[in-house]
Amino acid sequence: VMSLVALGGGIALYALLRWQREKGAIDAPPVMRRISGQRAFEATLAVLSLMGRNGRRLLRTGRLQWQMLWLVCAALVACTLPLWARGLPIGDRMQLPLSPAFALLWLLGAVCAVAAAWQAKYHRMAALTLLGG
Repeated sequence: VMSLVALGGGIALYALLRWQREKGAIDAPPVMRRISGQRAFEATLAVLSLMGRNGRRLLRTGRLQWQMLWLVCAALVACTLPLWARGLPIGDRMQLPLSPAFALLWLLGAVCAVAAAWQAKYHRMAALTLLGG
């Protein structure tokens, strides 16, 4: 019954507002009269564009090596901060033995990282592909 009352009230309110708008009494929805979606979008776009230009000016470099260095440093900071803040509690669980598949995965990642750094100067596509590894 409450759902039917809410549905009927919503239909009545919609019909009333539509009738007032067609009559010319109101030119926008009552809550949104002073808010313009287009102005809000354009202001947000202008602020984001300005932030992007300032960030690009701050970090601009035309060399891939420096860009990769920034990326690696940001990743190291992002993974070190939580460990530095909270430490690395071992807990009550027994430590598992080293799995050969896990060790191979780490070795493959290290080889890809070194190969990406090696290829970065002359073979950018190969370096980006290796970065994915």
